[in-house]
Amino acid sequence: MQETDEKVKQIEEGLSYLTDLGLLDEFYEEVWRKSTIKFLDDKFKDESEYYDIPLEETEEAKQHVIEWFGVDYGLAKVNCEYCMVSVGSIDEGGNKWWYKIKLKTDDQETARKVILLDKCLPGKYCNILH
Repeated sequence: MQETDEKVKQIEEGLSYLTDLGLLDEFYEEVWRKSTIKFLDDKFKDESEYYDIPLEETEEAKQHVIEWFGVDYGLAKVNCEYCMVSVGSIDEGGNKWWYKIKLKTDDQETARKVILLDKCLPGKYCNILH
């Protein structure tokens, strides 16, 4: 198996070629976004523990956040388990609709990285507005 450093070099080289061919935008949307979302969902997100937070419960849910990544993504600890809380959408009245999903890890640093990777994916609410 190749060393991690060699894999990173190959990925960087491949991205350079995609850029030269004018295919980076298409790769970003079709491969990076879709594959990474599926990978994160399969490996780290417990879809059975997904919860749309009602507006009246939002402030209470946000009190469990132990670290914020911007204003719309947080790492929460609920019942000794790590969760990602995030804004999923904003309604016409300007209300932010939050959700919570349990992460399949008991390591805080892994949970942080999963959230940061999720946050940087194209099509996420926070990336559409900014």
